[in-house]
Amino acid sequence: MLTQDLLLQYYLFKQQNTNDTNLRKLYINAFNTRESRIDTNQGLQKAVKGSYGFFASATLARRTLRTSLIQERCSLKEIEVGQTFTVVALPMEKFSPYEKIINLNILRMLERGVIDRISDRMLPDMPKCRDLTTFHSARIADVYSAFIILAIGIVTAVCIGLVERIWSRRLKFKNKLRQIIDIYLRKKRTSEVHTNKNNPKEFLNDYINNIN
Repeated sequence: MLTQDLLLQYYLFKQQNTNDTNLRKLYINAFNTRESRIDTNQGLQKAVKGSYGFFASATLARRTLRTSLIQERCSLKEIEVGQTFTVVALPMEKFSPYEKIINLNILRMLERGVIDRISDRMLPDMPKCRDLTTFHSARIADVYSAFIILAIGIVTAVCIGLVERIWSRRLKFKNKLRQIIDIYLRKKRTSEVHTNKNNPKEFLNDYINNIN
């Protein structure tokens, strides 16, 4: 809490010399009424009730809103004061031989997400409010036609499947019957040839008849 008080006092002293008259009055008023020492959680609770505003660290306020006032935080508004923004920098000598090495490591940290995690710890994002849902439950009458189309599709698919199955079985039966007939005719021809060879006269007569 001591660190927070020192920071706020530093900002108050800094804003006393700002060119913005209204901003300077606000800071002086907050300092005189001891509003600068109010706890962040307590100040947010008072702000939720309305007609109240207070100065607080953006980091502390956003962290508090992440875990508390979940239902009420959508009614709060954050007013950013550009004069209070701080910049984190790494000072070094001009044309320092370490400049390229440091820049390269910073780029690597940026690619691996280290910079984003550090930024989130230093200044987390303001919690987003979820929009009110516009979902309305559908009635049976609203989806009646969809069920009819679905039923027709299922019946059509079943009929097509049955026709394809019957046609496939028919082709298999036809091919099998053709194979049986071919085997029977081959056996019959073979038996006729053997019979003719055993009876030379009949074999000769068949040969002459075929020539004629």
